[in-house]
Amino acid sequence: MLATSLDGETVILNTRTGKYYALDSVGERMWALLLEHGRTGPVLEALLDEYEVTEEHLQQDLSAFIHELKRHGLLQTLPV
Repeated sequence: MLATSLDGETVILNTRTGKYYALDSVGERMWALLLEHGRTGPVLEALLDEYEVTEEHLQQDLSAFIHELKRHGLLQTLPV
């Protein structure tokens, strides 16, 4: 997997499938925080500080985002 930011948009390449995925600004921020922290707790906290949204709504959006990343082979979770 390769990722790069271009003109305010992050583009991710799944090197196994050759498919590209583009993230909007919120997805780009979630992606960056996931890479930085590696856990959802700190990501959720940072996003709550940055966006005017309820914790429940943000948790649902973050979970859906992570699910889509996994579904497309762009993110793996490791056993604890």
